[in-house]
Amino acid sequence: MGCLDAFWYKKNPCLFAYLEKKQYLCTKISEYMNTSTPCPWSKSLANMTKFGFFILISAIVIITVIYFTAENLDASDKTALLIVLGAIVVLFVCVAAFMPRGITVDDEQIVLHKGIGKVVIPRSEITAIKPFPKDAFTIRLFGIGGIGGYVGLYRCSQIGNFAAFMTDPSRSYVIYRRSKRPIVITSVEKLQ
Repeated sequence: MGCLDAFWYKKNPCLFAYLEKKQYLCTKISEYMNTSTPCPWSKSLANMTKFGFFILISAIVIITVIYFTAENLDASDKTALLIVLGAIVVLFVCVAAFMPRGITVDDEQIVLHKGIGKVVIPRSEITAIKPFPKDAFTIRLFGIGGIGGYVGLYRCSQIGNFAAFMTDPSRSYVIYRRSKRPIVITSVEKLQ
């Protein structure tokens, strides 16, 4: 399937599904199309992420300018600036690496795509999927609490300890697994 076919697929997915069912197309369209849907973001969390990235990038630029233009800095001041700059860059990279980007749901697995890497949840490991409790009071044990989503290890009384990859708590689901702690992800489509 070339670029033109992909364009027509986006305009007429029902036609392509019919052609695929009747075997007029020799391969599945899903092999050529990215079926991942982006994670929905709540407005407040999206704004917090934009503001946080702006602050981090601004700090990197300001510290770099100070490092190279200040004439009266001694070696210990330059070392301190480099340590602060390194910490900010590491923070920026970690947030970008773990930030949820999209989700792919099929009959065999649920895949959460992150900035770097992915989390694969086989359907055979899933025992239950429930909506995230609206009145849940969560405590962050380790992770990011706003910039780039709610990512990390959290705890609440209704669920216990859980791994979170949330971008909008009102559209999040708790996935209970057999051998691992529950995981909470945000999805546009209903995961039931």
